[in-house]
Parts: sequence; C-alpha cells; structure tokens
Amino acid sequence: MIPPGFEVDIDHDATDPRRQNLVFIQTLQQQFASADTSIQNRYAQLPHDPRIAVTNTGALGSDGATVIWSINKDATATAPQAVAKYSEAQLIIAENDVNTGSLPAARDIINALRTAAGQPAFNPGTLTAANVMAEIVEQRRREFFLEGHRLGDIRRLNLPLSPATGAPYVSGGTYSDQSCFPLPNIERINNPNL
Repeated sequence: MIPPGFEVDIDHDATDPRRQNLVFIQTLQQQFASADTSIQNRYAQLPHDPRIAVTNTGALGSDGATVIWSINKDATATAPQAVAKYSEAQLIIAENDVNTGSLPAARDIINALRTAAGQPAFNPGTLTAANVMAEIVEQRRREFFLEGHRLGDIRRLNLPLSPATGAPYVSGGTYSDQSCFPLPNIERINNPNL
C-alpha cells in the first residue's frame, strides 16, 4: 500500500544547533567521526553506489589518527534525514518473501532497488534463502545508511559486529561485544532492582 517514492524526512535547521544534521556536524564540521572502513570499501567497488557515497577529506579527525571520510548524503547542517520510505517497506516484503519461500519475488525487489541505485542485478546463480537474505541485509545497509536501522538489524539478525570484538582502538583499548545502549542513570536510580 506504500507508493513508490514515499519518504518522510526529519527537517533540520541551520540556526538552531539542536536541530542541525548531526551526521554533518560530527563528520565534516567537528571531525569527530568518519565513515567506517566497511562502507569505504563497499563504495570503492565499481559501479559506485550513490546510497553510500563517501569522500576522503584527507583531514585527520579529532583523535589525530583517523582520516575523515565524509558522508555525501548528509553534506550540510540542513540536510534532511529519512524516517520512513518506500524502500523500507519493499525490504520488509522481501524478507517476508524469503521466510515464506518466495525467493524469486524477493530477488525482484532486490533488483528493483539495485537498479534504482545504478547497481548491477543480483544474480547469485542458485537462489537460496541464505544468499537472498544476505543480499537483503546488504541492501538494508545501503538503503538505510546512517538512518538508524543498522543496530536494530545487528541485534535482530544476530549479525557480526564491525570492528570485531577484541579489535584494537586506534589510540588504545579494544572494542567490546556491546550491542545495546546502556540504561540512562535515571532508569537505574528509579529502579534499584536492575
């Protein structure tokens, strides 16, 4: 029932800092964050996927070691960010198609999204639930890049963390296996049984 082209966005304001696009603020303006190397490597593959377009700024981030790769789709403080869109509904349908054994229907949805992004068709040879689901996960990563879906996908589908648990930080320490947000202090204070 969701029409092609449907999208609801969060609008941002250039004058009120609390309403600015935080992806832009964190990457380009304050240089606190950079696109992950997994995205950099995916974007390097030809043909480039505009959904995950990134640019090497050559600048070092605030840690003095990380090169900042800016995210092209959030290139201004006022760039809107999607909350809901047609492609999300399509990928939900495709995931249901995999779960009900309609693999060709799921492949058709994947290919429509890939075509819209200027990517070659998904053609795994033999269609299996595993390879179609893996491609749905990849399309979700690309379609919803920096839109707040990835952590939910990691938790819901039990995807591996990147960087992997135990991988070293650039400036010391290692990554943990945490895949949820810590409870705010107010929650712990209000419920001493936690």
